Amino acid sequence: MSDGSRGSEGFGPRDLLALGALVTGILAFYWQIALAGRIMYGPDAFTYFYPLYGYASERLLAGQLPFWNPYLFLGAPFLANPQAGVLYPLHWPLLILSPPALATATLVLHVALLAVFTYLFLRLGPGYGRLSSLAGAAVMTLGSAVGAQAEHFNQVEVIAWVPLQLLILERAVLAPLSRGEPGRGRARLTIWLAGAGALSGLQLLAGHSQATYIGHAALLTYIAFRAIAAPWSRRGRARIALFGVAFVGAGALIGVGLSAAQLLPTLELARLSVRGGGLPYRQVVSFSFGPKAWLLGLLPRLGGEEVFSEYLAGMGVSGLALAVMGAWSRRRSARVGLGLAAVGLALALGLYNPFYYVLYRLVPGISLFRAPARWLMLYALGSAILVAEGVSALSRDRLDISRRHWRPAMVAVGAVLLALLWVLSDPRPRAVTALGWVALAGAFLALSRVRRADWRLAGVALLLGGELYWGSWGLPYNQATAAAIYSSARRSVQVLKREARLERFLAV
Repeated sequence: MSDGSRGSEGFGPRDLLALGALVTGILAFYWQIALAGRIMYGPDAFTYFYPLYGYASERLLAGQLPFWNPYLFLGAPFLANPQAGVLYPLHWPLLILSPPALATATLVLHVALLAVFTYLFLRLGPGYGRLSSLAGAAVMTLGSAVGAQAEHFNQVEVIAWVPLQLLILERAVLAPLSRGEPGRGRARLTIWLAGAGALSGLQLLAGHSQATYIGHAALLTYIAFRAIAAPWSRRGRARIALFGVAFVGAGALIGVGLSAAQLLPTLELARLSVRGGGLPYRQVVSFSFGPKAWLLGLLPRLGGEEVFSEYLAGMGVSGLALAVMGAWSRRRSARVGLGLAAVGLALALGLYNPFYYVLYRLVPGISLFRAPARWLMLYALGSAILVAEGVSALSRDRLDISRRHWRPAMVAVGAVLLALLWVLSDPRPRAVTALGWVALAGAFLALSRVRRADWRLAGVALLLGGELYWGSWGLPYNQATAAAIYSSARRSVQVLKREARLERFLAV
C-alpha cells in the first residue's frame, strides 16, 4: 500500500475504486437510516424538516407551487422560507418518498457527494496521492463536524458543494496563474465561471444561508492563504488574490441570478423578521465554541459524554496526529490547510475572540447569524488538507520522535494546557475517555514508527477508520428509531379526541 509521491500518479481506474470505497464506507456509517429503514427523531428533523418536506412534496406533486402554509398558526409564508428547499433541484426526484425517507435520501446523497468532491479536490487540486486523498476525504466526511449536523439537512446540502467549488477555483484561476498563464483559454474560463455560478445557485436554493455564507468565506480564505504560500513577489501574490476574489464574486452574482425565484420572496420576508436589521451581538455570539467544549469537541468521546452537536469537530486522535504531521511538513499546500483550520477555529470562538466584535460591526452578514461554532466547518476542511499532507509525509518516512523534535519545554507546555482544559471542560472527560486517548496516541506512535511503508500506512489507515467509526455512534444519524413513529397516532391528537371540551392545548 504505497501512497506515492505527489504528481507521480495519474487519475485512473484505481481512483474509481477509492471513490467506491468512500461511498461504501458512508453506507456502513449511515446504515441505520440508509439501509435499515430507520429515521432520526431529533427535534430539528422530526418537528421541523419532516413537516416542511412533507407539505412541499404534497403541493408540488399536486402541481402547485406552495407560496403559503395555511396549517401553521393562522397561516404563514412557505416558499419564502428557504429551508423548505422547494426549488432545490436535487429534491425533485425524491418527492414521491415519505418526508423522513426524502430527508434520509438527500442526507446520504449529499454526504456521498461531499466525500467524492473532497477526494477529487485533494487529488486534482493540491495533487495528493490516492491514499492521502482518501484519508482527507474520510476525515472531512465521516468526522463529527459533518455528522453532528445530520439533522440540519440543508446545511449538509450546502457544504457538499464547497470542495467542488474549491476544485473549480484551483483549476480555473489559481493553477493557471501560478504557471504564468492567466490569459490562456478564456472560453474555458467562461465555462468554469458558469460552473461556479451554478454551484452558488444550488447552495442558495438548498436554503441554509449561513452555511452558504461560510462556504463562500472558505473560498476567500483559501485564496488568501494560497496567495501567501505562493513563491512569488508581493505583486504576484496580490495578482492571485485579486483574480481569485473577482472569480468568486462573479460566480456568487451568477448564483444570485439563478436563485432569484427563491431569494426575492426570502428577502421580502426577512425584512419583517427579527433578523431584518441584524441580531444583537449577544444573540450573534450564542453557541460560541468556548474552552469548556474544546477537549471533547476536537477529540473522540469514548465514554459516552454528552456534548452539544454544534461543538463537535473531531476526527479521532490519529486524524489529529496526522493533521499535526501535515502542518509540521511546512509544504505550501500544508500552509493553506493550516490557514483554513486556524481561521475556522478563531471564528468559531465567537464570544471568546475579541476580534469577533470588530467583524460584527464591520463585515456585512456576520450580524445575521448565530452559532459561531459553525465556522468549525473551515477547521474541518483545513484539517482534511492537513491529514492528506500527513499521510503523504508518513508514506515517505516513518515518524521521527527524536529529542530535537520533542523538546522537554514543548512537552511541559502541552501537558499544562491539557490539564487546564481538563479542569475547564464541561462535561469533563471520563476516565475511560482519557485512558482511551492515551492508548490511541500510543497505537498511532507505534504504527507510525513501523519501518516498512506499506505496513505503516495500512496500520494507520485501519486505526483512523476504526476511530471514525467508533466516534460515529454518538452522532444523530446513529440515534435512530422505527420509521412507523412518524405516521403513528400522535399523543396530542389522542388527547384532543378524548377531551372534546378542551379550550387550549399546546404540543410540540
